[in-house]
Amino acid sequence: MDFLKLNIPKWVIYVIIVIIIYIITLYFFFISPIDKELSSTMFLGKPMQDLGAMISSLALIIALVLSGREYINNKTARSQEKSAEIAKLFSEEVTFKLTIVTNVIFYSKLGNIISSTKKSKDELDEFYLQCSNFDIQEIIQIYGPDISEIYNKIMKSQNMQKVYYKVFKLFTDPDYCQETFKEDISKINAEYDIINNKIKNHETTNKKNKSAIKNNTDKKDDTEIDFKYSNIILPKKISGLIQECLNQLEYICMFISSQPDNSQFIYQSLHKVFLSNIRNLAITIGKQNNNSYDKLYTNIIEVYNTWAKKYKKDIIIEKKRKIKINKILNPKITKI
Repeated sequence: MDFLKLNIPKWVIYVIIVIIIYIITLYFFFISPIDKELSSTMFLGKPMQDLGAMISSLALIIALVLSGREYINNKTARSQEKSAEIAKLFSEEVTFKLTIVTNVIFYSKLGNIISSTKKSKDELDEFYLQCSNFDIQEIIQIYGPDISEIYNKIMKSQNMQKVYYKVFKLFTDPDYCQETFKEDISKINAEYDIINNKIKNHETTNKKNKSAIKNNTDKKDDTEIDFKYSNIILPKKISGLIQECLNQLEYICMFISSQPDNSQFIYQSLHKVFLSNIRNLAITIGKQNNNSYDKLYTNIIEVYNTWAKKYKKDIIIEKKRKIKINKILNPKITKI
């Protein structure tokens, strides 16, 4: 085994150095032979030179301990500062966009597909662990062999785009209430179902019917017009916004994966938002990865897998803690 390739924590190396210095000091003071001819002054049966070496070694050990403590404190402070910068970048650059994307997916027909594989709150860890490779083979295994065709159909339809306009309006127009929003979403999804059923039933075989349906679905409403005039930060197409979010997340995850020491601090503040959003975007990521050796968004996948496993461990620890507390608060009364 190559010693240089071992992933030994720095604090372990620091402790080993201190122990070695201390052993050398003990050797000189207690074990080394005494040359009384060279030393005229004795203390506790040992020459004064050895006593001086002992004091110097102890002073060096104390200095090492203090400097090591200062190093650890500074390193922790830098890690927290870097984590705060990444969390701030996530909040300023990605949070609003991800909120829009998540709501569009949830309220569109694509949300029905994703929600079909969701678990209860107690099984969220298993839901997150469903995805790990984020390639087309895994997506097919989870959602079925027709997922690619269904996904493309929904993304190319006006359903996603119209939901996008309504979601944007909900978050930017204070006069647009939640009740009206839900009514509009129901109408948009119902319209998609009607058109989809007509196509399945072959009622659009002639050009006249096809043209009428196309004109009806492509008709611009007031929401789309308002979106184009009031939006200055988001792409016009929902597909563009999704890709923009993924690119920014990949940039952020590149820093997270390259600095594992900072990961713990970032995990505490971002893991829930990150895991849920990436899980909802799993189909989008997986469709772009046709194999396991030439993937896109590798840093997102690496951080996701690391955090998903840690999240599951945290849930197990929390369950054990609750069971222990419950036993203390509600002890079983033995019958006599």
